[in-house]
Amino acid sequence: MRRLAIFVENPIYSRFIAADLDRGELPLPLGMQKIALITAQDSADACANILAEPDAHPNTGFVLTGPRALDGNELAEQYSAG
Repeated sequence: MRRLAIFVENPIYSRFIAADLDRGELPLPLGMQKIALITAQDSADACANILAEPDAHPNTGFVLTGPRALDGNELAEQYSAG
């Protein structure tokens, strides 16, 4: 079993808010709530590794997230840095 956080490539982040980012705004309802975004490629790589050796992970669940949970301000800073 695997559970995912939100993909970095989610259209909400990349497409729908592009105009807002151009104005220096990140209109997401995160506030100080933290979220650890993960790339679809990182998720696929993790799943491939698990499936390559299923006997090494019996009855194991995985929560796939990005390397660091960020709040709204930290996420905006990363988007600003490009």
